[in-house]
Amino acid sequence: VKFIEFSRNFGHQPAVKAGMDSAQGNAVISMDGDLQHPPELIPEMIKKWEEGYDVVFTVRTYPKEISYFKRKTSDLFYQLLSS
Repeated sequence: VKFIEFSRNFGHQPAVKAGMDSAQGNAVISMDGDLQHPPELIPEMIKKWEEGYDVVFTVRTYPKEISYFKRKTSDLFYQLLSS
C-alpha cells in the first residue's frame, strides 16, 4: 500500500493515473473507497487475471431492493456521462 499526496485536488482520474504510474507490482486493482466496488470480488478478479486476461473489470448490477426509479435515473446518468 502506498500513499500519494497531491499539492491540491486534481480530481479522481488524475489520482487514479498517479497511482497506476507509481505501481511497481504485476497488477493494479482500482476501487473506490466508498465500497461501491465490493472488495469481496478481488479474489475472483485475480483468478481471471491469472487465467491470462490482461484487463478484468466489473459491470454494475442493481439489487432487487433498488426501486425502478433509482435504476432508471442511474442508468440515464451513466448514459449521459458516457456520451
